[in-house]
Amino acid sequence: VRILTVHFAGIADSLGDMRVMNVVMLGALLELAAVLGAAEVDAALVRHVKARWLELDRKALLAGREAARSWAGKLEVVHGV
Repeated sequence: VRILTVHFAGIADSLGDMRVMNVVMLGALLELAAVLGAAEVDAALVRHVKARWLELDRKALLAGREAARSWAGKLEVVHGV
């Protein structure tokens, strides 16, 4: 188990809307898991997110990915969980 401690609420707040905190966390998860490429994720956003939220969600996803990249070397590994 790897634990990433990032102030996701602060990142969402810096984007101007706390409601995107879940998208920020999703971006971090996608970055660490490396299971989907950016183009695949963006295509899913376009299909499922209302147009008025699309650009903010894109920014939130990118912010989450960047947060994960900056903290990747500092991940805490927990054994026995």
